[in-house]
Amino acid sequence: ADEAARAPTGADDCETAHNQLTAMIETVRREAGQDLRVPERAAFVEVCREMPADARRCLVGTHAMEHQDECAATLGALPDDVAQRFQMVVNGGE
Repeated sequence: ADEAARAPTGADDCETAHNQLTAMIETVRREAGQDLRVPERAAFVEVCREMPADARRCLVGTHAMEHQDECAATLGALPDDVAQRFQMVVNGGE
């Protein structure tokens, strides 16, 4: 979580979310030796920007940690096509 807070702020919530996610993944790789994949930046930012503003905020790790219940509901309410595209990007597809 500290890594997310120290990650650089992007031009918008989507860039910041990717920066924080990357920082957290790199920490897990380093400390736990797990080979986790960082989502491709352009694809992540593109699908993120299709989401409503409240959902974009919830992708920012530091915001999500402070608003867990609210963000779970917000992200759970995303249209299926957007949620599926986001999952594909996070999991390695495009």
